[in-house]
Amino acid sequence: MKRPSPKILVICEDESVQKALEARLILEGCRVMQAYTWNKAVDCFSSEKSDAVILDLDFGRNSSQINGVDLIHFMKKSRNYPAPLIVYGDPTDRITGGFYADATTFVPKSSPIGEIVAILMGMLGDPGTDSSAYAGAIS
Repeated sequence: MKRPSPKILVICEDESVQKALEARLILEGCRVMQAYTWNKAVDCFSSEKSDAVILDLDFGRNSSQINGVDLIHFMKKSRNYPAPLIVYGDPTDRITGGFYADATTFVPKSSPIGEIVAILMGMLGDPGTDSSAYAGAIS
């Protein structure tokens, strides 16, 4: 019996990154939910259980609203908290550096989209993907 396609929530304000992640995830057979705003992220996360979340840690950084770090705390307290949670960001950022431990995996922002997706697919148990091959990921 074929397993259902994993549902992935991508939380990122950068439309080009969103589209690139969506395209790669769809190629891998995933269903993709996208959130560009705090409200959409909360709606998606609260209304449907996703199998994983990919979060840009810089989400909301340039606004007075809630940011990526706040979203991590919100998700961790939710009954819909998924595993894994992949966070990508700047590993040298001292402001958010302490929050990387809240993620299942941290991927440096400089990583190619394909690497982020390969790591995720390996974490979801795709037998054709070796997530350990990516030295940029911190688990």
